[in-house]
Amino acid sequence: MKKLLLSSAILATFALFSACGDDSSSGPEEESSSSIEVEEKSSSSVEEEGKSSAADKKSSSSEAKKGDSSSSEEATSSSSEAESSSSIAEESSSSSVIASSSGAKQSSSSEDVSSSSEESSSSAKQSSSSEEESSSSEAVAEVMPSDTYNCASYNCVSTEYLNRDMLDTNGYGEILDTRDNQVYKVVTIGDQVWMAQNLNYAYNVRTSSLDSSSFCYNGKADSCAKYGRLYLWSAAMDSAGVFSSDGEGCDIDAACGASGAIRGVCPKGWHLPSLAEWKRLLEPMATSIDDHSSYWYYYGAGRMLKSEDGWGYYSESTKGIDYSGFSALPAGDRYYNGYFVNAGYDAFFWSSSEMINSDVAYIMDLSFNGEYAGLYDDDKNYAFSVRCIKD
Repeated sequence: MKKLLLSSAILATFALFSACGDDSSSGPEEESSSSIEVEEKSSSSVEEEGKSSAADKKSSSSEAKKGDSSSSEEATSSSSEAESSSSIAEESSSSSVIASSSGAKQSSSSEDVSSSSEESSSSAKQSSSSEEESSSSEAVAEVMPSDTYNCASYNCVSTEYLNRDMLDTNGYGEILDTRDNQVYKVVTIGDQVWMAQNLNYAYNVRTSSLDSSSFCYNGKADSCAKYGRLYLWSAAMDSAGVFSSDGEGCDIDAACGASGAIRGVCPKGWHLPSLAEWKRLLEPMATSIDDHSSYWYYYGAGRMLKSEDGWGYYSESTKGIDYSGFSALPAGDRYYNGYFVNAGYDAFFWSSSEMINSDVAYIMDLSFNGEYAGLYDDDKNYAFSVRCIKD
């Protein structure tokens, strides 16, 4: 019984200890659980704070992003502006380059125009230069016996209208103009030696309005072959100074006051006759002289100078007999307005002598309907024939 009681007591004690053990075990677990719950709450709190912080961060991030976006937009805008500015700068630079290039082109164009004007001027200078080169190599046109120069090798001027008797008896001499290899017949009349044919040298120096200052009648080469060329007074005087300085500057609208023997456009060793030399030719031939102090008519001299053929007929008393061998042909003239007139009817020859008025110079005139030879003044801007006289 005692054992039984003791066993019961032991069992009760054991049960008690077991129960205590359970309580003890339960306490810490609950505390742990509680602790876990607190931690979970704390964690939850932290999470909530974290969420709040995250939200704040998101908000901040969002604002930052907005700021970044704004900044990005500003940067983009700034970049666009920079690109636009750069593009404008490039366009401006390109425009400047184009403008510069355009300016250069304009400058080049201006230079081209200037060059074109200079070329026009250069053409005249080259023409003058060519003539100067020809001048530097030319020889004096010495009088030689007739038929010295073989016309198969030289450019012999036609002798169709010369005095036939003098041709047959070798009454003419001849000269060679080495500038263009033309051969002219020459004749001695009194103490003077004259060309018996009109000068045909192409004097091509330009004027302010014309490409040349000597011309073929109506621009036809066969007229030059028959009549020789027609010259402005400036060309007859060689106002450009191509062959000498004698008549340099003697233009159609300026008095030059040239004196002495003026070579002008004539071959070397020959010159353009003065008024006094024309008078010396005409006076011995004239049956009478009508002297008006500033113009003169030498009656009877016209018939002595005109060729027998090639003139329009008016009457037997005015018909040429060419007694002198001068053999003047009616080459006509060129007016200042460019019209060619009077071929077949009149002959006009320049002198180197001017009137006091700078616009005019003296000429010698022959007409189909007159027996006289006239000396009077006429406009320098007309174009007339040239006969040269030996120095």
